[in-house]
Amino acid sequence: MSDLKLDPLYVIFEQHLYDFNDDTDTESAFIDKVVADYLKFLQACGAVVPRKLVASISEELRDQVQRMLRKKIYGCANMSEFVEREKKSRQRRAGASRK
Repeated sequence: MSDLKLDPLYVIFEQHLYDFNDDTDTESAFIDKVVADYLKFLQACGAVVPRKLVASISEELRDQVQRMLRKKIYGCANMSEFVEREKKSRQRRAGASRK
């Protein structure tokens, strides 16, 4: 068993990415949802974010999520194309495991 723990921001990002099903959602809206959920996660953990820092922290988080998104969907024009590629990849893996 590995002692490696994933960053909660990355976990939330992945959950949103793989549960993505709104083709009308923009990249910006996707990023905002991830950031909002991460800030909720921090509050649930008891972290206190001073109101005067929320905007700057949110902006830094948006930048991080945008970089993660670009790295994750590299080679795809948008998130919808990435999701479709992932579906096909899972289908191929499932077909290969049945053989």
